[in-house]
Amino acid sequence: MTASTTHLPATLNFEGVTLDVVHLDNEMWLRVHEIGEALGYSKPLQSVTNLYNANASEFTDKMTRLVKLPTAGGEQTVRVFSLRGAHLLGMFARTERARAFRRWVLDVLDQYVQQLPADATETLTPSEQQQLQEAVNMRCHGLPPERQGKARAEIWSRIHHRFRIARYQQLPRHQLVEAIAYVLKMDLHGCPPPDAPQARERVSERDMRAIRRVIWQIATCFHHDIAFAQAVWKFLRRELQHPAPNPWYVDQLPGIAALLGRLLAYAMKAREFVQDIESQVIRHILRGPLAEETLLEFAAAERAKIGGLLASEPDLPNWLRADLLFVTDRSRALLSDWPEYSEAAH
Repeated sequence: MTASTTHLPATLNFEGVTLDVVHLDNEMWLRVHEIGEALGYSKPLQSVTNLYNANASEFTDKMTRLVKLPTAGGEQTVRVFSLRGAHLLGMFARTERARAFRRWVLDVLDQYVQQLPADATETLTPSEQQQLQEAVNMRCHGLPPERQGKARAEIWSRIHHRFRIARYQQLPRHQLVEAIAYVLKMDLHGCPPPDAPQARERVSERDMRAIRRVIWQIATCFHHDIAFAQAVWKFLRRELQHPAPNPWYVDQLPGIAALLGRLLAYAMKAREFVQDIESQVIRHILRGPLAEETLLEFAAAERAKIGGLLASEPDLPNWLRADLLFVTDRSRALLSDWPEYSEAAH
């Protein structure tokens, strides 16, 4: 992540206890012994360490990690917790201050999430950089070989100027689709873009199968998968301003892949989120009756997680990026037994 961390505070204060903020991945992390002090333990480091060890299976690597930090005794390996991790510690703690600490953490988390859309900007992932490169290659396709080098240089220069970036790798992720559309419609020194209807190449059945495969992956993350698949098709047509029943064209494949990549990343993250909620609810029920206040705190924590999910765009694992490449790389052979979701007839 390349976003600035200047919006993150250097310290936080809970009822007179100062907690030094560790900045990692544009997030706030807290030291284990300072969390123990905030929770009111007489032996902060030992008590919170024991609390964590007894419930280690409940924590993910996004909640806690070991990092090297400067201390009074020199650089040492210290366990730190994210705000979500600190809140979970507060759920397990049984001190008098635990309840107030949990509420305080949620307030801090809410304030942090509200700042993210204005201050945090994620840049293109490697797979998204490749999608933009493929759009540039597609725009240069068909030009005389002696012109292609200058055409590519012109395209990249105009991208840098249009989006005010020094390198294309600095392009914000949310502007990828706009950048691809800009490239494909670009007029190169009087050479019109290849978007005249009679000159456009329609996608093949192989191309449609690749698209339908990714839509199937997105839709099956949710219970109402068939309805969700049709919603994805409508989303593609709306974002690309290509109403049904118009056929799809080859020059639209990079834009389609970019949109599907974003949807797939969010869908996979949302599925993990729902599964995590189900798992935690079951654990709470099995441990005994849920007090109303505990349930409300749990709901507030989940709302904060949703805010965090929507505040920054998740990335795709490599094995899913490979499926997206089938959309843009038409030379890749498809498997014959791929599951797919077709667009409803109009």
